[in-house]
Amino acid sequence: MAGCLFKDGRCADCHKISSCSLAEVRDHVPQSHTIDDHLVAAGDTNMGGYRLKDLVDPTESQDIATKAYVDGIVTPTPASIPMIAWPESTFGSVGVLQTRYQIYQDLGINAIMHYRHQDDYKNDPAAMAKYDQVYTVAADYGIKVYFYVDNRADYTNPNNGQTFVGRYKGFAACAGWLYADEPHCWHDWGGAPGWPETGGHALAKMLYGKIRALDADSVNHPAFAVWDKGFDHLCSPPSGWVSTYSTIYTPGGEILDVGSVDVYPNGNWTTLDYWVDYSYDFPNGDGFGELGKGMIPVIQAFGDGCLSAGNLVTQCERWEARYTVPMIKGIGFYTPAYWLASNANAENVREQIKDVCRKYGWSG
Repeated sequence: MAGCLFKDGRCADCHKISSCSLAEVRDHVPQSHTIDDHLVAAGDTNMGGYRLKDLVDPTESQDIATKAYVDGIVTPTPASIPMIAWPESTFGSVGVLQTRYQIYQDLGINAIMHYRHQDDYKNDPAAMAKYDQVYTVAADYGIKVYFYVDNRADYTNPNNGQTFVGRYKGFAACAGWLYADEPHCWHDWGGAPGWPETGGHALAKMLYGKIRALDADSVNHPAFAVWDKGFDHLCSPPSGWVSTYSTIYTPGGEILDVGSVDVYPNGNWTTLDYWVDYSYDFPNGDGFGELGKGMIPVIQAFGDGCLSAGNLVTQCERWEARYTVPMIKGIGFYTPAYWLASNANAENVREQIKDVCRKYGWSG
């Protein structure tokens, strides 16, 4: 070995073997190396496109973290506006609520519209704790709660004399109140089979006023109704609703803080376009968009008309084209829970919901 030096039977400089005697080579003990001999890197390490595998979880601040470890602790950034699971009625143990809310969180959904009627709140002293759980567990998962109170906003609990709205307006997860769902199409409070065309404004005003008397925060806790295909009775002559609803937004006529309407095209985009335009610009000039009320379209997230690739995003884009983005105050996904769990098209629905959520800023 050229310049070969031996120390304790080991070669101290073994870059190459040359000009060494056979005895020197025979007597050489190869230098052993362990990874501990090279703990401090002298420069950057290029893995050449290969991965470091089978790592343990980090324990110190500068340790490498595995993908599984990071995925388990990073909370996705919510979408910039409410993404509402509609309807939701889970009511039970904390574990049951956690399972459901985790499903929603994984989908990018950050709000729910809860449809449980509150009759037991005023009749069963133990029921209040269950309603508390709906809100407190939702807050743990970063999920906001809208509640469909109908005519039950002032139902009082026998435990403490608190009204339903009066109690839950103070919970961190509270997002707002729904007082009517498709009031013209089917039986809702005060009408059979639906709200009357004359006098409907008085009913809406009464329900809205009851909520606002108990919760004055119309900005953070909006009160509203979801209108249906009978929506055109609001303004289209010769319906009696023209006169009763012409004062929706005038002093003394306020009945909602944000607009909302069901959008169920079933593939009929002409129908969808009609509702997009009509809700923005009513014939008598008091549309949701014109008056700056904003809009929560409730889009159909199941059914043959919306299961083809991208249909949910397409629906949102049509609303966006008419209502500028700041005017879209939220998006409701009308998707019965079983469609998210076991239906044959469940995965398709879930992926489309994720696409819509990402469109509005969800980082998951």
